[in-house]
Amino acid sequence: MSTDPTEGAPVVPGGAEATKAERSDTPLTEAEATQKGIKNFSLERFPITPAAHDFLKQNGMAPYQPFWQRFWDGLRRRAAEASKQLTRAEVETLLKEYSDIVSEERAEHGALYQAETDKMAPEAEFTCQFPGGCTDKVTSTTWNYVVRGIVWVHRAGPKQGQPIRRGVFMINVNPKDGGTQIVGLCRAHLRQCVRDRQAAGMDSRSFPYEDAYRIVATIDGRREGRQEMLRGAVPPRHLRRASDEAAARMLGISTGQVLSEGATPPGTPVGNVRLEKDGPPADRSGKRRSQR
Repeated sequence: MSTDPTEGAPVVPGGAEATKAERSDTPLTEAEATQKGIKNFSLERFPITPAAHDFLKQNGMAPYQPFWQRFWDGLRRRAAEASKQLTRAEVETLLKEYSDIVSEERAEHGALYQAETDKMAPEAEFTCQFPGGCTDKVTSTTWNYVVRGIVWVHRAGPKQGQPIRRGVFMINVNPKDGGTQIVGLCRAHLRQCVRDRQAAGMDSRSFPYEDAYRIVATIDGRREGRQEMLRGAVPPRHLRRASDEAAARMLGISTGQVLSEGATPPGTPVGNVRLEKDGPPADRSGKRRSQR
């Protein structure tokens, strides 16, 4: 999962050739556009000439990518300062300058995030395991958790002081039985799951495989412990009565089991028993153990 703000940056060419007849490269001011009768014109909406716009499209302009959004903001500012549209030559120069800045940012970005292959993952590449179905290939990678240019570290636990790492794996928990599953997601579905879980107020972290496996093992261990406890759970014991205590002393019950013949009964009663009306009490050791 990339959080690179320069995503979508083009490879800056030495000058791409137009594949069709070039449009006008004559810059207009807002006053000139008004005189020509051009409607809805403004330097905010059209900061560059048609020829300059064609040049950017030839070089992979993608308006929704962070690189191009930032670059267009810069073009609007330059056009406002010049009070006219920017020509193709001016746009080419600015694109080269901006791309140099982006290259430096990418180097700093890579140093912070330190993305690398997830060596603990079972497979270096696998098919996205999105529950809804996906055939995209996933490369197992991990990276530092960075917020506003700061690498966050673990404050406690076995990794105290070490950078918090993120990865392509998330943990799904079955709401019915509490069962857990580690799923590796492609970039698009990882982002989708993070957003959906954040909106639902759920844990939206992604993990390297090592951390996901450790957390799942802990969850499963606790779940098994809870199930084991529930299997032996009984309603709270009733308050003891004097007759119960006397019967316990008489029968020599200490840990829910009847003492063998000749054994010395304990001095302190510790359990409740119910005497049968006829004959000696039946062996209820199992039931008494559960009542403990």
